[in-house]
Amino acid sequence: MALEDIKARCDEVGECWFWNGGCDSHGRPQKRHGGKTVYVRRLVRELADGQPVPPGLVVAAKCGHKRCVSPDCSVATTTRRKAQMAAKRGAYSSPAKAAKMARMKRAQSWITDEMVEQIRLAPGPSSRIAAETKVSLSHVKAIRRGSARRPIGTPFAGLGAR
Repeated sequence: MALEDIKARCDEVGECWFWNGGCDSHGRPQKRHGGKTVYVRRLVRELADGQPVPPGLVVAAKCGHKRCVSPDCSVATTTRRKAQMAAKRGAYSSPAKAAKMARMKRAQSWITDEMVEQIRLAPGPSSRIAAETKVSLSHVKAIRRGSARRPIGTPFAGLGAR
């Protein structure tokens, strides 16, 4: 197997090679090689360097495209460094991702949306409301000032679109 064989199964877009072959369930390019299924990006890195990628390292695409297998875009790195590269590209900071995480946390919370609304609308001191609802005083204050349990809408809520 040579780099030219892999490149022949890809679409070239700038420096990127977008894999047209099979992928795993997460969309990562893979193929059969040497009697086993391997990740194409790792295979390309090994062919380009002339040596195996050390165990414990992953091969990430610097460009951030899942299907890119170009040796110019690939780098052998740790899982932590790969996550840092993704975070720099904004992979973990989209409004939709934040809303999804907030919904997951709320589903696990014992404080219902009705309780939150009751806390927001209740007149009187926060200490009394905390005692009545069995919610900590600091959390009651955070809910009332709007820094905790803000309403979740669409990622586009509040942007002014009608």
